[in-house]
Amino acid sequence: MSVLKKLIKIILLIGVILLLVSYFKKNDLPQREQILSSLYQEPSQIEIGMEPFQIEKGEFTYQITPKYSYELYGLVVACYDSENWLDVFHKEDPLNTRDICVIWGDNLKTDVYQKMKFKHGEFTCYWEFKQKIDSSWYSKFNSSQGSNSHFLPKDDEIYKTTKEVAVGDQIYFKGYLVDYSVESSDGGVRTRNTSITRTDVGNGACEVVYVIDFQILKKGNSVYSLINRVSKYSIIVCLILLLILIFFPSYKKIENKVSSIL
Repeated sequence: MSVLKKLIKIILLIGVILLLVSYFKKNDLPQREQILSSLYQEPSQIEIGMEPFQIEKGEFTYQITPKYSYELYGLVVACYDSENWLDVFHKEDPLNTRDICVIWGDNLKTDVYQKMKFKHGEFTCYWEFKQKIDSSWYSKFNSSQGSNSHFLPKDDEIYKTTKEVAVGDQIYFKGYLVDYSVESSDGGVRTRNTSITRTDVGNGACEVVYVIDFQILKKGNSVYSLINRVSKYSIIVCLILLLILIFFPSYKKIENKVSSIL
């Protein structure tokens, strides 16, 4: 085996190891002492008399009915990107690009969130306690201080920021709780109504937010996220180089030159 191939395989192995480690670590939640004090407060929700309005998104027309102004500080514990090729439903609802699940308040004043697992489905956020913990922790989690929000971004800048959000980030957003309907060019209509309380559960318990301001106050696992991205690219590059060296004999001369230098 040539020196060049050995070097590529070593880099490939390192990339795989780093990818596996970063995959499990990039979604770690920050320690309690790293939580910003602003996340201890309750969301602000005020009833308004705002008129419904329309938005065009490609071939789709949205009729949006604001019900309350809404502001929230929270820790991101799970998120879902609806812009993926498997999500057929959201292709008929292109303005709803991101669902983000957050917790706040007393849930962050203790280590209870570190004893839990959070995950996100296509429409819903789920949480549960990890196995083998003391049952006394069960009463410390307040489900009314957690929510799953469907985001309708006001503009491209807000859209881009919401797309950058990852688990472990501490965020702030402001907007309106809204009901909406979306009509496609073929006349099909879909509707979605927002929850207006944090105490409900199950179907219809998610907040639908037309977002007019969105900020990432503090990134969570930026180092592991970077390692995860770099390791993915390094694995792809290494595999391409190995395939070139194996299946294209004309590259043998380049391989031999590099090997002689090394």
